[in-house]
Amino acid sequence: MDAGGRFVATTDALDLFDYFFVAHGEEPDADIVARIEAEIGHRLGPATRPAALRFLAQYLDYRRRGAALAEDAAVRSPAETHEAVVAMRREVFGSDAERLFAEEEARTRVALAQREIATDPGLTEDERRELIEALYLELPEEERVARERATAPARWLRAEAALRDAGATAAEIRAEREQRFEPAVVERLADLDRRREAWNARVAEWRRERDEIAADPDLTEGERARAIESSLIRRFDGPERRRVEALERIAADGGPT
Repeated sequence: MDAGGRFVATTDALDLFDYFFVAHGEEPDADIVARIEAEIGHRLGPATRPAALRFLAQYLDYRRRGAALAEDAAVRSPAETHEAVVAMRREVFGSDAERLFAEEEARTRVALAQREIATDPGLTEDERRELIEALYLELPEEERVARERATAPARWLRAEAALRDAGATAAEIRAEREQRFEPAVVERLADLDRRREAWNARVAEWRRERDEIAADPDLTEGERARAIESSLIRRFDGPERRRVEALERIAADGGPT
């Protein structure tokens, strides 16, 4: 209710109705509606019940129309289905629709646009990334802030890779980190660098041995394969071997090594 004691339709009410309708299919809808009406009577006084019951009637109409749209979804594109749902919500809920569904619809628009960008063959990876990042500005503020926080490490890794490609030294990378992160994070990143360098050195050493075995003219094809497998087992434990094997598959497909 608002400050004047009038019922206000909110997403909380929709969530409550949805909660009761979890039992849809297990019992008659009429029984579910009766329980919702009883809950409205329990929660609201006589002055506000009629408005809440009218909102319930709108919700039931929304469910019926939504089911009909779902049946026809196969003949529409996802974007067309979304627009049909948006239009239907305005017809059913009128001026309340924007307040009730604006955030959900913004998320859907972003998802649909992201799908189009991801499948556009005319875009480069950098162009896709820039367009998708721009899309996220349309999300509700709370989600946008949460996403920015969650994706900050990935953005920094891309920025750091660009610095390395441009010839930045280890000291320059560390200085950049110190400007961005707390000291504990800087040290964790430095430790990660050390472990990554040690891993790369181990993989490089195994590849040198692998190449020597593969080039040995005194070995048969089967002997080469067994010797390479033995070298892999000797140098790496189970999870590490799977990681090396994955790197080899990626390299064979032309990806980064």
